Amino acid sequence: MKRIAEEIWTYLTFALIVIGIVGLTWETFKNGGWLEQGLGIVLHRDAQEPLMATPIVVGILLLVTAFMRGGLVAPGKEHPFAGTIVYVLVASGLYFSYQWIIS
Repeated sequence: MKRIAEEIWTYLTFALIVIGIVGLTWETFKNGGWLEQGLGIVLHRDAQEPLMATPIVVGILLLVTAFMRGGLVAPGKEHPFAGTIVYVLVASGLYFSYQWIIS
């Protein structure tokens, strides 16, 4: 039973990280997003979609690679920075999940 709970937690964490990566990318590159607000850069539709796809694909490939090597953060071997990234992405995944559910 403990093994099943660990597997469910691992897949839930994986899903939340993916949602976090997609949500952060969307908020950065959408019309009126963080990039446009922060730097005043207005992106044409032709450039906007590839810019959105690139961090999503790269982030998910890195995530899948880490996941297949035995987990996102190995217990006892984690670097504080790696653990922080995982927690920040999980938190952003929870935030964007909540935002998408209520909208």
